[in-house]
Amino acid sequence: MQTLNIVIDQALRDTTPHGTPEFPLAVYTTFINRNILGFVDWHWHNEIQFSLVIQGTVEFTIGTNTETLNAGEGIFINASILHRAVNANGTDGAYICLDFHPLMLLHSHSSFIDSKYILPFIGNKSLPYCRLEPETAWAQDVFGRIHRISGAYEQKEKEPSIETDYLDIYQDLIAMWAAVYKNFLSQKQGKETSVQDDTVFAIMKYISSHYQEKITLEQIASYANASVGTCSRKFRANMNCSIFEYIMNYRLEKSEELLLETDLPVTEIALNCGFATASYYIKHFRRTSSLSPAAYRKKHCQ
Repeated sequence: MQTLNIVIDQALRDTTPHGTPEFPLAVYTTFINRNILGFVDWHWHNEIQFSLVIQGTVEFTIGTNTETLNAGEGIFINASILHRAVNANGTDGAYICLDFHPLMLLHSHSSFIDSKYILPFIGNKSLPYCRLEPETAWAQDVFGRIHRISGAYEQKEKEPSIETDYLDIYQDLIAMWAAVYKNFLSQKQGKETSVQDDTVFAIMKYISSHYQEKITLEQIASYANASVGTCSRKFRANMNCSIFEYIMNYRLEKSEELLLETDLPVTEIALNCGFATASYYIKHFRRTSSLSPAAYRKKHCQ
């Protein structure tokens, strides 16, 4: 299944449903070029993420670090870590993504397993991610489990009457976490430093709360408790784009959400998403997606 856009809330958290409350696992294949922006923009979620590149070359940026992955390579991204994904080297990249909630791993407050092997590491910002290299046997084992889980979900989507063996999937998820624990988390604990900048996170949080309004650098700097120059410099250094480029992308993604999920007129969507005029919105939407907002809605809502 392809997710066209990632819905994020005012704290930049990805609120796209990841599975069900009864079994909080989402499995999907992301074709990057199908995203409205042509890339998967900055977001975070409460879920643990395992990704395996199956086509082209993908650059995953996690905080200030960028990892370039070719087909057959993968990555683990911890819960609550900001990240994004873009195509690299002019390729048409795609990857299988498994997002599952830490509740899938936890037992009880008094569990020795939880306190030793899980709770100290979930969402630990000093242990944000690790590459999964195909040269290592443990990563190959993880890849096999990713393919097995993805295949089960694809089969279920094609033939809903088929019964999915959720026990096998659960065992695979436990084994994947154990592999990351043994080969990365336990070895790096206390040795890594955070890749997320608090000033940059504050800027993104302000934008997500005020994108419907006119935003100035002075307002952002005041909220982030830093100078305009510091905000601009840190943001570009960390995010590889200017603050105003990010604001434009954020507004376009929010407008896509309204286009696909509501019947609001294009003019109203433009104003709701912080664009001064409908014509200005349409120009930038067309520049990004090669379609007008109305044509985009028609194409994806048939």
